[in-house]
Amino acid sequence: MKSKNILVLSPTPSHPQDAGNRKRIFALTKYLQELGATVYFVYCPREWDREIPKAAYDGMRQCWDYFFIAYPVQPSVHRTDDEYFELDAWWDVGIEFTINWIKLATEFDLVLCNYIFYSKVLELFDERVTKVIDTHDIMSNRNYLLDKKLGYRDFFYVSPESEKKALDRAHLVLSIKEDESSWFEYLSPTPVLTIGHLEPSPTVAINREIDHSHIKLGFIGSANPINVKNLESFLDKYLALYGNYNDRFTFVVAGKICQALSSRFNDRIEIIGMVDDVAEFYQQIDLAILPFEFSTGLKIKTVEALSWSKPCMGTINAFEGLGSKSNYHSYKTINELALGIQDLIDDPSQVIIQLQQDTELVFSSYTSGVKESIEKLYQGNWKSIKELQTDRTITSITELASKSKYNFNIVTNADFWLVDTNEAAWINLWVDNAQNLGNVNIYRTRNFNNISSDKLELYKRGLVDSVHYRELYQIVDLFKVPSDDAMTIDLLDYGSIVLDRYCLQEIKSIKSAKNHFIWYFFNRSSVNSESDEQNSVRKFLQQDCSRQINFWDFPSILTKDINSSNIPLTAHPINLSSAPSSVSNLDRVVVGTSCFNEANIAELNKLIKCYQDFLPQHFELIIFSNLEEVNQKHDRVYPLNKVTDVIEKIDLFICIEEPVKISYTLFCCVCTHTPVYYKKREFSDSLAAINALQIANFTSITEAYKSFLEKTMFERNNFYTLKHGSWELFVEYWIAQSQPNSTDLTKTYSTTNR
Repeated sequence: MKSKNILVLSPTPSHPQDAGNRKRIFALTKYLQELGATVYFVYCPREWDREIPKAAYDGMRQCWDYFFIAYPVQPSVHRTDDEYFELDAWWDVGIEFTINWIKLATEFDLVLCNYIFYSKVLELFDERVTKVIDTHDIMSNRNYLLDKKLGYRDFFYVSPESEKKALDRAHLVLSIKEDESSWFEYLSPTPVLTIGHLEPSPTVAINREIDHSHIKLGFIGSANPINVKNLESFLDKYLALYGNYNDRFTFVVAGKICQALSSRFNDRIEIIGMVDDVAEFYQQIDLAILPFEFSTGLKIKTVEALSWSKPCMGTINAFEGLGSKSNYHSYKTINELALGIQDLIDDPSQVIIQLQQDTELVFSSYTSGVKESIEKLYQGNWKSIKELQTDRTITSITELASKSKYNFNIVTNADFWLVDTNEAAWINLWVDNAQNLGNVNIYRTRNFNNISSDKLELYKRGLVDSVHYRELYQIVDLFKVPSDDAMTIDLLDYGSIVLDRYCLQEIKSIKSAKNHFIWYFFNRSSVNSESDEQNSVRKFLQQDCSRQINFWDFPSILTKDINSSNIPLTAHPINLSSAPSSVSNLDRVVVGTSCFNEANIAELNKLIKCYQDFLPQHFELIIFSNLEEVNQKHDRVYPLNKVTDVIEKIDLFICIEEPVKISYTLFCCVCTHTPVYYKKREFSDSLAAINALQIANFTSITEAYKSFLEKTMFERNNFYTLKHGSWELFVEYWIAQSQPNSTDLTKTYSTTNR
């Protein structure tokens, strides 16, 4: 491997490694050095009031091949009264003086800039040098997260436009975890490489024997306010639950965070303060606790704990990006993590054995992947890759000019690719048709149930790179990114996102960018009309009339006195290529029904008995169901994801389930002009919108169908009239509704549908 000269610019020292960003910078740069690079480390001191402790200076000078200090010559900027910092607000001309001087003596192959606020350094080099930014974190709109979680703003934050400008300066962008990579790819055509944190293996072996009757839990960290907030929240819950278990647990805290913790914990936990070597801390604990309910970037503290082979328990946020599948690494909240410690009381030895195995597996797999990524950084021709990627983007836009008119951000937690629930079927319909109209990104606030099989299904559909796991504050950030000339539809699935009270507060705070249209998507199964949720829905809608709120066949009780739009099933946007050549083939009449709820099996059995014993022989029965019991007893059973394939074969549909629970199946009946019959009178109001017909009992199906045929013979022309001819017209129509002054789209829609 050819040796390369690499210039590394950092606003934080690589020594000592007593904070996450310092550990990251040291580990990445050190591995590049081990691969053969000659490292020129340039440090611009923004810390210690611009003083450099001798131990830190000596450590950097001895570690790197060449070490320089870019002395600041301008006053430091730490705060702004504006909404955002300017991108180059923290740049100092002293950096430019130092680097131009170094360039006189050395030709560089690669320049590695730490953080986007120093990205101006890349403009000091020509195109012969590979230019790389290690982002460390998403900086755009970070101020909103800090406001919400801390109540004040800390460190650096910029607008999405400024972050894009920084990324565009580089040939390659480094991201610390995958979900941040998707954000950077959204902003800029610059290639993105995910490189996690490479934690070196400890040089000191820890042979502490665990006393299962008294377990020492612990956390070590810097005084970063995010660390402090998360740990204090955890300790409050932990002490409330286990404060009287002093004979079973001791909680140990070390590092600079001890100086920032509230005094209310002083007598209830063991505070050991700063340690000269983290080995001192890990020698004293049996199990590391990683309580991050919110944070930014990868949790380097988690990787450190794993490297010491310590059993770990933590939240999803703490292990995000590390690929762990352990239940003990997947607690959604700090409260759930605290409750999980109960397992250490019930069966401590078995739990710790399991945690030890999980730790070793995760760390080994993760470290191997990080090393491979750093080797790609060192070996890759990233200038050529950026050129190809930029050219491909331009070609793609040219080829898909008609498709890229719209960008769709679909926010849903439904496992839509499985199409096994009514909600998933609706979202699946949007995803399929949005793909045909433009660019689609789907965002989720929860992980996959089975990541291997789920991603395989998404791969088959060409969506594996379009589905992203994002925290909610990051999803909200999407709405703040301008869409240039393209229209962006931000479609929120009410049932799985907005209904969450926490999400509701986040959504209310959205300030969307130009050309963004925020639509709330409702289907009738989202809200039980008798539940308390209905009141929260109405209150939310009444307070948020500034945005487009779309209901698909939703109960009128919720839309009363609300400035919103109702989309009845009969106004569907599916385009039928042609009406059937004949109304029906009376030699073979196919009857369809559904049974997705076990409570409806008894009614299904009545229909089946009627079909077998009373209906004429040329009547056949098809059942839509995902229930194993139904599949085992009957031959012609199809799952929900086959409804669209089979529905055209059905001549009539018998509704035996609550219409709100099978609204997607009824929608397919409307699209194919399949008549719907029902027996229960309580269904009448729900089915009125699609002109469903009531029958006295199942034996009257034949007579009811005969009457239907006679009626449609005379009303056939009107019967096949569609309101919307295509999904594009459908979207344009509702955009026009969102813009009262936008008459062009409405005229286009009206003219096309005459």
